Amino acid sequence: MSSPSLCRSLTLLPHRASWSLRAIVHLISTHQLTCEELARYCHSTAVAGDQVWELGAFSRISSWEDIAQAARESDQRRANQEQRSPLDGIPISIKANLAVADHPLTAGSRILGAFSNSDHNNHNVGYNAAVVQRLVEDCGAICIGITNMDEFGMGSLGTNTSNSKPTKNPLAYLTSPPPNAPEMTLAEIVKHDPSDILKAHQEQQQQDQTNNNNYAAGGSSCGAAASIAHGSSLIAFGSDTGGSIRLPAAWCGVVGLKPSYGRLSRHGLVSYASSLDTVGFVTPTVDCASMVLEELAADKSIPKDSTSHVYSTTQRNNKPQETITREEPTTHDSSNHPLQGIRIGIPAAFCVEECPDAVQKAWTQGANDLADAGASVVHLSHDIVSPEMIQQSLAAYYVLACAEASSNLARYDGFRYGVAAETAANDTNDDNDERSSLHRQYAATRTTGFGLEVIRRILCGTAVLSSDKFHTHYEGAAKLRALVTRQLHNALETHVDYLLIPTVVSPPPCLDEEAVDSTAMFANDIMTVPISLAGLAAVSVAPDTATVDGVVGLQLVGHRLDEERLLEVARYLARQAT
Repeated sequence: MSSPSLCRSLTLLPHRASWSLRAIVHLISTHQLTCEELARYCHSTAVAGDQVWELGAFSRISSWEDIAQAARESDQRRANQEQRSPLDGIPISIKANLAVADHPLTAGSRILGAFSNSDHNNHNVGYNAAVVQRLVEDCGAICIGITNMDEFGMGSLGTNTSNSKPTKNPLAYLTSPPPNAPEMTLAEIVKHDPSDILKAHQEQQQQDQTNNNNYAAGGSSCGAAASIAHGSSLIAFGSDTGGSIRLPAAWCGVVGLKPSYGRLSRHGLVSYASSLDTVGFVTPTVDCASMVLEELAADKSIPKDSTSHVYSTTQRNNKPQETITREEPTTHDSSNHPLQGIRIGIPAAFCVEECPDAVQKAWTQGANDLADAGASVVHLSHDIVSPEMIQQSLAAYYVLACAEASSNLARYDGFRYGVAAETAANDTNDDNDERSSLHRQYAATRTTGFGLEVIRRILCGTAVLSSDKFHTHYEGAAKLRALVTRQLHNALETHVDYLLIPTVVSPPPCLDEEAVDSTAMFANDIMTVPISLAGLAAVSVAPDTATVDGVVGLQLVGHRLDEERLLEVARYLARQAT
């Protein structure tokens, strides 16, 4: 029988400094923990999050039988000294718009069978996305489940889900341990039976039942960030179009990496805006992100999509991959000043009116942390990065993203792709309806299959691609994107090595309020969208002591294809270097 203090300690594991990939791998390699025990803990936590807290982090949790079999096989490989990688047996979760062979591919939309009773929802996609293939098949990671998301990646709050149930922020339920809580090692906590873990969550839920505030986890990779923050997985793959990984990572107090556009293969990713969609991931710490990126970068296979950097730099006659070199100051091996020679840029253009004092204070503290590590902090004037360009980039992003979404989502008509509406096309009581049966079937399928936000963006995209608006709206947005890209690249090539800016300008809103103004939430995108337009690499880091009402994420931005060094510098933000 678990004591209340023990139960409280069990639910606090995600906040502990030891909850990291490196610590877990050490415990497994020294036989203090098995992959099956770790997988059982993460699966039990996922179930508790779904049944007790109703977090909505997962749209589908893998069966324990499948997880247990994969975990035992991993333990056997390790016993035989045949492990596939350091991540062999590590529990991961996958966003619903990335293909996992033994799960349906829904992108969180009813038109693809999400949360429906149709036969389509029971059809597994049959193949793995490139990043899933790499980590699950090649490296031996174990998929705990498919995480929830805003439909087709369209949303900043995690509320545009196909079942109309938002993903809740786990930080609202993770509190400090009581003074008399027993000290337990990571292995001791993970080894507890699933019944103990479920009981721990139930007891904490009863103790915290007076806390009725449900906060947004952020979007669109809401389930990915929530699964990491709640401890049901150690790696969560997602996609970032305009901030879909970085924003929820900041609000949930974890680390979110958006690699350079094309760094990771998009094969197996359901398209939203193809010139912006980037596969990334969420982890507990910066060091965890470095370990994951190292394994992904070791994949030498040629991707199946032409947007991949590896694909574009590998000739069709199988010549060796091009090596990119760039002159850049190198860090020195000094315990006191490890970042000596690194220039960190603070662009004044991102000091927007909506940025509150708490964000400004965290921004200043982050710059001081990097300066204490030896970096030089450089304030970039409006002449280098224009505030007008940054502010207008938000409008340019939505014009371009909606236009591409309108084109990409045109394929979902219930005939070629998607689930056809159950209502027959000729079922109409309107004698004046002159539309053909095919037209009515299309309309019925897309009206019932798409959510309101998706419909809104499709219509906006169709409008800006029309003959009377293409030259003024779409071409204007494309030109503005080029200007923003040029300014940010020039700042990084000429003046500084990295940019430091906030990830969000406000804490997560309370979902229990009568109405959350989704339009007002667009202001948060001003910090992430310009980076996506330029295709740069960025990582969002939150303080280890983040709370739901005071979480502030900081975003470190680097050169294209420079993710490894970017993460090395990011370790010194918010005490992540410890």
